[in-house]
Amino acid sequence: MPAPPTFLSWVDANTDAFISRLSHAAAIPSMSGDPAFRPRVQEMNDWLNAELKKVGVETKCPTGSTSSTKSTWRPSRSTWAVMDGQTLPLPNAILGRIGNAKDSDKS
Repeated sequence: MPAPPTFLSWVDANTDAFISRLSHAAAIPSMSGDPAFRPRVQEMNDWLNAELKKVGVETKCPTGSTSSTKSTWRPSRSTWAVMDGQTLPLPNAILGRIGNAKDSDKS
């Protein structure tokens, strides 16, 4: 089934914004399988969380804070893993929700 023409027009009109967002994401070296980059993985997590909020997604990060930075991020002791013999903090998970089913039932 092809995409609706209005959607394709919207994508075409927003191409520069999509490329800019992708460039920002690609600039954060966040290889989760490399212990040396673990702080950058959290930086990517924080960036993605902020981007989701910009487009109206309600987010929660249950394994840590919802807005951390490299200098303030302090994971709890239950969010650590061992990788290549090193004990490393796991990055926060991001849970997101768009809309509210309770509100849609009131119509």
